[in-house]
Amino acid sequence: MEIATWKEPELTRKEVLVRVDGKISFPLLGDVQATGVTPVELTETLQKGLKNYVTAPVVTVTIINPGSQRIYILGEVQKTGEYPLTKSLTVLQAFALAGGFTQWASKDEIILLRKEGNQEKIYKINYKDIVKEGMLKTT
Repeated sequence: MEIATWKEPELTRKEVLVRVDGKISFPLLGDVQATGVTPVELTETLQKGLKNYVTAPVVTVTIINPGSQRIYILGEVQKTGEYPLTKSLTVLQAFALAGGFTQWASKDEIILLRKEGNQEKIYKINYKDIVKEGMLKTT
């Protein structure tokens, strides 16, 4: 994301990355929660915090790469690796991204690990069921 503070170049950041703990580091304010809040809410938090240092701060938060979530496809597929997670990506489409299965793949023993809240859920999937039931969604 990009954070711009009007007339305050030292409080403007071109590429702000959200850390694994869901926070960003921002000058004068330290760690600020960024995950789970909207750009408007983050803007308000930054403006409120900067009021102690800047008269009437005007902050703009711009999301540069909204599709920054990633999935990891491992196992007996043609191209294992990290892939972008889009909102409507299905399990079937994820396999297509990975180039399909190798000849040694056990298509009836697919494991999907998914983080739901603070818990990691495990789903066992049979490829034939995905095709038959209409492409189980990952999101």
